[in-house]
Amino acid sequence: MRSNVILVVDDTDSNRYAKCRMLRHAGFEVKEAALGEEALKIVAAERPGLVCLDVRLPDISGLEVCRRIKGDPTLKTMVLQMSASFVGQEDKVRGLEGGADGYLISPFEPQEFLATVRSLLRLQHVEDELRTAAGQWRVTFDAIHDGILLIDERGSIRRCNRAMVQIIEKPFEDIVGRHYADLLARANDTGDDIAFSWPPVAREDITVQIGARWFQATMHAGADEGPSQGAVCVLTDITARRQQEEEIRRLNASLEKRVEELQQSRLELHEKVVDLEQFEDVVVGRELKMIEMEKEVERLTKEVSQYRSSHVGRAAATE
Repeated sequence: MRSNVILVVDDTDSNRYAKCRMLRHAGFEVKEAALGEEALKIVAAERPGLVCLDVRLPDISGLEVCRRIKGDPTLKTMVLQMSASFVGQEDKVRGLEGGADGYLISPFEPQEFLATVRSLLRLQHVEDELRTAAGQWRVTFDAIHDGILLIDERGSIRRCNRAMVQIIEKPFEDIVGRHYADLLARANDTGDDIAFSWPPVAREDITVQIGARWFQATMHAGADEGPSQGAVCVLTDITARRQQEEEIRRLNASLEKRVEELQQSRLELHEKVVDLEQFEDVVVGRELKMIEMEKEVERLTKEVSQYRSSHVGRAAATE
């Protein structure tokens, strides 16, 4: 779109000349057309920022030209509908309802005409900036990996990003307009209700399972004070973290079981040590008794030997 280009459409040469002259003196690049079909071709080729369009044209009406321009989504052209004073008030209403961005009834002062043109071009510039900002916001919104729901004060979903569409596996039209709790409850494979407080006044977190993935659903209040601004619900994929937690729980359980087994083995080993100590006591006791018995036998043997020696000596003396 060429915002500094203005197309003047009027089948009356003098009127068209006067308008073009005022616009050129004001620094605008001006194109001219006397017929509606001609004007549509110029709009398609030049894409002017503004069309100053007369209501009464010989071939098709200015209202129809305006309708076609505004009906083309690729065109961002502003339309200033213009008519003579004798044209009925209903034509002005029809022109504005047909999409015209402004309406002037001649005769009008040059200053009024130029001020209206500049005002519409400023409005167009603001709309372009808003469209650009909205497009950038949408790109950023859709680039976020977390699923996001924008929720109104009644709990109905106003908008969601592309990540949420992929998470829920439903098209936009099946998400927008539904109550957030109904949407998340149907998606939650655990069967648990989504028990967020409503209206939200502080951050709340709930874990939900959707398919094979786990998410942390976080509800944020949409305003610093009061519930009038609704809320924002964010779904963050915690599947990897959940799997790690499950693995840690499994390892802990395995470790606890191993510790129990080691403790049981220790008890069994302790019992065996006690048995061995008792057995050792018995064996040592027996060995001590054997030593005592051997000493006693040795003593008795010596006494017998001495007795025999003494008895033999007395017998020899007697003889």
